[in-house]
Amino acid sequence: MQTTQFDVAVVGGGLAGLAAATYAARGGARVGLFERSRTPGGRADTTNRDGFYFNRGAHALYLGGPAESALHELGVEFTGAPPDLDSYLVVRNGKFHRFVADMRSLMTTRLFNTPDRLETARIMIKLAKADLAPLAGVTLARWLDDEVNSPVVRTYIESVVRLSTFTHDPGRVSAATAFAAFQGANVTFIDGGWKSLVDGLRSAAIHAGVSIVTGARAESVSVSNATANGVRLTDGSSIEASSVVLAVEPAEVAALTRDAALVAPTAWAAESEPLRAAVLDIALKRLPVPRRIAVISQDSPIYLAVHSEKAKLAPAGSALVSVIRYLEPGFHNPPETVLAEMEQFADLVQPGWRELELHRQHLPSMVASNRELLASQGGAAGRPRFDAIGLPNVFVAGDWVGGTGALADAVFASAREAGNAAAVVAGTAAIPVAS
Repeated sequence: MQTTQFDVAVVGGGLAGLAAATYAARGGARVGLFERSRTPGGRADTTNRDGFYFNRGAHALYLGGPAESALHELGVEFTGAPPDLDSYLVVRNGKFHRFVADMRSLMTTRLFNTPDRLETARIMIKLAKADLAPLAGVTLARWLDDEVNSPVVRTYIESVVRLSTFTHDPGRVSAATAFAAFQGANVTFIDGGWKSLVDGLRSAAIHAGVSIVTGARAESVSVSNATANGVRLTDGSSIEASSVVLAVEPAEVAALTRDAALVAPTAWAAESEPLRAAVLDIALKRLPVPRRIAVISQDSPIYLAVHSEKAKLAPAGSALVSVIRYLEPGFHNPPETVLAEMEQFADLVQPGWRELELHRQHLPSMVASNRELLASQGGAAGRPRFDAIGLPNVFVAGDWVGGTGALADAVFASAREAGNAAAVVAGTAAIPVAS
């Protein structure tokens, strides 16, 4: 049996694993990263087909938070462009209307009548500077029941929440999470797809001295005398390490630590319900209706976006169209039925697209996030800490970890904490001084 020694072993080569490994290596640790796939990236991987960059669905990076700051800290450069919200549309009963992005568009859209405009204006003003912390334990549905009278305004708010959070569950999602995007969050679409971030993180990791091993599936965390001392792989090899970072989904954390009989991972796996969406990405020779590059349905939980109009995701003159159907918990319609629904929405928004199709990617149940932020769990505050697994030298990282942000922001915030802590435990970095 082959044995390899590191100060820190990182399991998982997605964004969280790559970032955590790099932080640990920059703390002076000898780091080995073990990824079961042939290439790192995980759900952030991108496939290039004849110049069309297929992300796993339409991705946008939130700016101004932990994700952007971590990428800058790690020296990962990226380019892209923000959406033009003035060009967004909503469709209701087959008719297109201007999307409400600010007070100016509120006054000009035909989506609302006068009472609806006044109610929407009141809500926008209220949410713009509201302290969202008290809403962490309140569901979106409960807040809407208390604050909104118009069914049209309610539907509009629910659709914006879906767009910004991937959450189609107003009866359970935390209102604080739902409304975070109403407070001026900025996003950008990444040139070359999110693989450009993966490639940048991989380069940063290698430059920091991380040994990246692909095609290496972890079987379990090795534990002796209530202390983890490495990782065992399914090929029988053993990785000895002073500390371990598990940058994988909750169920896999539970499986990897089953020998330690820990309570926390089993609970995390049971209470972490993923956010899912059906995705249809279509590469087109050209866009049939160029003015419709982002359309949000008010009649069903569905959205069409053409991110290639802003970011470099397709050859010049062509288009990469993404249709997303948000899946509520317990949704079990057959994939072919959901696919037909997405294709029909594309027919409505971009009639004639079928004759222009070059390639497609269909993901019937894409995981957008490994944990929905529920009001019953206090929103983000209910997620497990990076160091709460029950072993002092094992840490977790991912979009389901920590009380900061959501989606990629949660990924990078937890990866920074886990990677730095792993280096401290390994004895290669000083204990951070609290500011």
